[in-house]
Amino acid sequence: MRRTCLCAMLSFGYLLFKATVSSPGGMFRLHSYWSTDADVLHDTCPHMTFRSVRLTRAARRNLQYQRDFDGNVPHFRHLHTTCHLGFHNVRTMRHAITLHSDDTVTSSGHETVVNMKQRMIQFHMYVLALSEVRLPGSGSVDVGDGFLLIYAGSPGDGSLGGVALLLSPSAARSWRQAGSRAKHWDSGRELRISLRCPEGLWHVGSAYGPTEQQDALVKDQFYQDLRAFWHDLPAPLPLCWVPTDSVPATATAAVCFSMLQRLVYYAHDLQHTASWYHARWHTPGLLDLALCRQSDSAFVTDVQALPHAETDSDHRIMLLSLRARPVLGCAPAPAAPPSASVRPRPLAVHKLRDPATRQQFCAHISRSLQADPGGDFDSFAMHMRAAGEQTLGLAESAVSTWRSGHEDELRQFASARQAAFEATVRSPHDAHAAQHLRNIRHHNRAVVRRLKTAW
Repeated sequence: MRRTCLCAMLSFGYLLFKATVSSPGGMFRLHSYWSTDADVLHDTCPHMTFRSVRLTRAARRNLQYQRDFDGNVPHFRHLHTTCHLGFHNVRTMRHAITLHSDDTVTSSGHETVVNMKQRMIQFHMYVLALSEVRLPGSGSVDVGDGFLLIYAGSPGDGSLGGVALLLSPSAARSWRQAGSRAKHWDSGRELRISLRCPEGLWHVGSAYGPTEQQDALVKDQFYQDLRAFWHDLPAPLPLCWVPTDSVPATATAAVCFSMLQRLVYYAHDLQHTASWYHARWHTPGLLDLALCRQSDSAFVTDVQALPHAETDSDHRIMLLSLRARPVLGCAPAPAAPPSASVRPRPLAVHKLRDPATRQQFCAHISRSLQADPGGDFDSFAMHMRAAGEQTLGLAESAVSTWRSGHEDELRQFASARQAAFEATVRSPHDAHAAQHLRNIRHHNRAVVRRLKTAW
């Protein structure tokens, strides 16, 4: 059964969910993004199979689907996968390039995107919705490593609005399979994209609501756009009730707040519930929320804040967990990305350890940026690439070499992980064995991240 699912992440909005019972056939299915775990399991433990585990018929079909999809034997958690969506207020992300006196170059907007990419990998996010993205215009930008930034910038003088969606590599492939479709509104406060999943289209959006200090006309226009955000899709009516042209926005806010108080919250403490803290008084608040259709609320398993995620904002990254049932059939292979987005040959970055080479590299970037003062994200990446090719050169091999010199350590981790896994198979109800396996996997991932960072 094919259906259309929609979920939106809002800043300064309201979380509107209702506990309903949905038929299992209506669940949407996603191919999860587990880049770190896949690297650990497929690269350091290729002999790990499921021959010692009695799988159900559905699990075997799902396992065959995963093999057909990416050509690797997946980890057991892929059979009961969860899709994570994040949403975060970055607090004014602009594309500002600064040239320092020592010929070094910094870009505030680029640093924010890199930080958000790291948080997506750390918390296994499929899509990350961003607000207060004060970029000019609108479009999509390949930000490296397969990640894609789709943004609707702030209109006018750049002081209001601005939203974006940062897609993981698998989400970017799903977006291209759906025809690279995106829609934004003139206010720069709403952005929606379509993803092609095995059961049909899935719509994900980012919305940035006005604050109480904004004019009433701005608030009314936002709620009108939010109504269009939902109603122009061929799907059942949403749970969110937005006002007509004659109803003031303040009345709608009161209605939404009364609905919010009737919700059943997930069992979390304050630090995992509050999404924002006052800069002076440090009082907690709930400003960043998720919104989904009533028919899709049964897929939600958890909503929480990430207090320990490192960001440059006073807002916390919020994480929305959705239940994605194991896929029972084989999906078509992902569409090949366009030639312009193919990852280029890696550079010989180890030469940057030489102070003279590093100074020459920074000086080359400085000259390029001075010759192109009106550059954007695309031009900045081109300048970085050109400087690297001329001063550093290309790497001898395109294959990742982060394992070089650490084969024995990785082999020991693989053996320990395999032994712990077999212990849990022999004693499936032993809590100590299960916790020991989780600890080994966590330590293994931390070591691999450290080795890749050093490389």
